[in-house]
Amino acid sequence: MRRMITVFCSVVAFLASLLLLSPSAGAATAAYGCGGSLIDSYPVKRGSSTWGYVYLYYSTASNGTNCAVAVDTRFGTGTTKYMAISINRCVAGAQPGSWCNTDALDHDEGEFTTYAGPAKVTGTAARCVRFVGAMYNPAHTELARYEAWAVHCG
Repeated sequence: MRRMITVFCSVVAFLASLLLLSPSAGAATAAYGCGGSLIDSYPVKRGSSTWGYVYLYYSTASNGTNCAVAVDTRFGTGTTKYMAISINRCVAGAQPGSWCNTDALDHDEGEFTTYAGPAKVTGTAARCVRFVGAMYNPAHTELARYEAWAVHCG
């Protein structure tokens, strides 16, 4: 019985140390260079074939910050291909799902092996965002893309 209590106490102490050393559950973790929480994902497609995803993150920092990345899931992380991500903050009053004029933007593009981004816009707490994610195949002969108009409005 004494041995069982000793083992039990050791396990409890070990678990407690993990909790103390790990970040709190409510803390924002960075993914692909984006802070905040993942709020949505969108498939980057060519026809019916999904080549990757645009991941959209949101943080309350700087009166709302949206961050986007375009991530390749088709060609593999060791394969270089042209990829791009662009995110725009819509002007005030934009309607969800509509085309919107923008007053701030960020983008990242180039030859990457895993993902393009992060691209971030701030001041989005009461605004919509729109974005485009795109990637070519490694031979640069086919293009897959996803474009969102006025989404995740404040």
